[in-house]
Amino acid sequence: MDYPILIIFSKQMFNKLTLFLSISMLGMSYIVSAAKPITVKIAVKQNLADKYQNFLAKKQKQAFELTYMDMKDIHRGIIRLVIFEQALHKVGLKAKIEFVTSPNAQRSQYMVQTGQVLLSMKLFTDDSTPKGILKSSALIGYKDRIRGIHGLKSNHALMNVKTLEDLKNFSAVTTITRESDFKLLQKIGPSNLQLVNKREFIFTRIAYRNVDFTIFAIEKEFEVKHEAITLAAVPGLLIQTNSSMHFLISKKHLHGQMVFQALEKGLAKMQEQGLIKMYYQHVPQTEPDSKHWKIVNIGYTDLE
Repeated sequence: MDYPILIIFSKQMFNKLTLFLSISMLGMSYIVSAAKPITVKIAVKQNLADKYQNFLAKKQKQAFELTYMDMKDIHRGIIRLVIFEQALHKVGLKAKIEFVTSPNAQRSQYMVQTGQVLLSMKLFTDDSTPKGILKSSALIGYKDRIRGIHGLKSNHALMNVKTLEDLKNFSAVTTITRESDFKLLQKIGPSNLQLVNKREFIFTRIAYRNVDFTIFAIEKEFEVKHEAITLAAVPGLLIQTNSSMHFLISKKHLHGQMVFQALEKGLAKMQEQGLIKMYYQHVPQTEPDSKHWKIVNIGYTDLE
C-alpha cells in the first residue's frame, strides 16, 4: 500500500528539482550576460567628451578607481560622468562608454527618447519626466541652484535693484537650451524675455542690444566674461533655481531598463556612502557671504 505513495512523492520531488534547476540555469545565464560589458552611448557636447577623456588620461585611472581627492576643481559635467560609471560599477554592471556629440540639452533629450543613445543628463526645475524616458534619482549635493543677476556695471539702474518687484522693470535674456533658467525667468516676469541659441549671444545682446540682465552662477570676483565683454553680478541679490540634476535613460533602448535599475541601486549606494556630496564639495564656486546677500525670489529657501 505504501509503494504507490512513494512513487507519487518521487514524481513531485522530480518536478520540484526540474523547476529548481531551470531557475538556477536562468540565473546563471543572467549573471553571465550581465558580466559581459555593454556599450552605453551617451549624448554630450564635444567639449565635455574631450575634457572627460583628458581628465582620465591625466589621472591615469579608470573612472571606478577615482576618489573624492581626484575631484578637486573639475567641471561639473566630468563629475556627473564619473558618478554614472561608478554607480554601475558598484552593482557589477560592466559598461563601455561611447560618446555621441550633441549640440544642446534639447537635442540630447530627443536622442534618448528615440533610442539613438542610451543616456544623457539634464537639469530639472520640477517633477516632470519627459515621454519615453526613465529619469534617475536626483544627484544629491549638486551645486547649481543659486544664480546671480548679471548685467553691465554701467547699467546703474540695474546695479541698484533691491527687490524682485524692481527687477520686473528690466529685460532679460537666456539660452533656449537652459530650460530651467527660462522657466525661472518666466516666473520672475521681466519686462521682456529674449531667447538666444548660444551662450556667447547672451553677452552680445546685453552689451549691444540694450537687454538688461541674465542669470549666471556666481563666480570669482562676481563677474562672468566672454572675450571683451564683462557682466557683473548685481550686489547683494541671488536667485534660487530650486533645480535638480538627473540622468535620462531611454525606454526604447535595448539596455534601458537594465541600466536604469542598476543605476538607481548604484546611486543609492553612493548616496549612503556620502560620495556624491563629497564629489560636489570640490566644485569651484564662490559662496556669497549670507550677511550681505539675499534670495529675492521668495518661495525657494532651501540652499543645500
